[in-house]
Amino acid sequence: MYGHLFFKSTISKRIEFLNKELSSGAYSTLDDLALSIYIDVEDLRDEMLEAGYTYRRDVHQFVPLIIEKIDKAV
Repeated sequence: MYGHLFFKSTISKRIEFLNKELSSGAYSTLDDLALSIYIDVEDLRDEMLEAGYTYRRDVHQFVPLIIEKIDKAV
């Protein structure tokens, strides 16, 4: 999947694709994967962040953002 097709896919398909490719061992960094599919890595990170996902280098995967609601009641 390359740039224009990637961005036409649903978020769930993009995440599935990215995490599958990252876990395959073919790419040592997210930058390598982005380069191979002709996508700017910063555009990719921004797009995924808007969709509620962030790249975690320690697990080499995109994971959902978890935002905790802070209870303001004392």
